[in-house]
Amino acid sequence: MALQISGTTVINNSRNLQNITSVDATTAASIATAGVGGAMSLINTYTIPSGGTNSYTYTFPTGYDTFIVEATKLFGTNNTITYPTLKLSAANGYVYGTNGYWRADFDNASIAQLHSFFGDNQFYGYANNNGTGSSFYATIRYPRNATVWTHGLTFGSNYDGRVRAVKTSMNLCEDNRDFNVSTWSNTFSVGGVIKLWGIK
Repeated sequence: MALQISGTTVINNSRNLQNITSVDATTAASIATAGVGGAMSLINTYTIPSGGTNSYTYTFPTGYDTFIVEATKLFGTNNTITYPTLKLSAANGYVYGTNGYWRADFDNASIAQLHSFFGDNQFYGYANNNGTGSSFYATIRYPRNATVWTHGLTFGSNYDGRVRAVKTSMNLCEDNRDFNVSTWSNTFSVGGVIKLWGIK
């Protein structure tokens, strides 16, 4: 027997949902937690506070295969440029730097070792020239899986905004517990946003 509301079927005789115009936040979160359709969830949003910061670290939660780190409007103090980098850590929290990653550039097919998953102290974003700051987008596959090498794609804006394939180059597959976004020049100023998305 179908379930109707005001004459409109919302659950049919085959037990399928129909004519659902919206869902509340609790229902949406439950669907995402259940992994229906490989749902993507916004896990965390960090807005750089007053006073700025040079570094931000967050732990990848378990239960997801793929993550997206999205950073936007990363300005330096006094509207200067920044040099953001994205790095990963070991399960004990040690952040990998020098020669901890392999990258392949799509524009020139070069392969090299890097000091970071994204940025490598070369990428910067404009500030007072065009007011957009730095932004980047990185997909990271299997950071919490100790049997697969963590890998992904990175995209950057502004200077050195190449598309790159990256993988961790440690000798053993391991749990890359955290990600770290930092700048080696000019403190990130208030207002920049770093988001973490998860895909099951």
